Amino acid sequence: MLRALDICAAPVTEPLLAASAIIAGTKMAAVLPLTFLRRGSKWLRHLDAEADEASRHWEVAVLFHLREAFRSGDIYWRIRAGMAI
Repeated sequence: MLRALDICAAPVTEPLLAASAIIAGTKMAAVLPLTFLRRGSKWLRHLDAEADEASRHWEVAVLFHLREAFRSGDIYWRIRAGMAI
């Protein structure tokens, strides 16, 4: 689904877009980036606590942050001409 959207974003959300590209399968990463998380984020504690489930928790953290970015307007999708809403 992430590959189907034409996502635009404010410069502050570039780390989050990079993380979403990894989930979408358009980019590969040996180490999952955490730069989109704030220092006091609860997700950092979850990722540190359960190393065996870290990739699943990381994906959920990215999706939750994408949701919040869409809500705030930091990330939005561009509607193309001829695209039905």
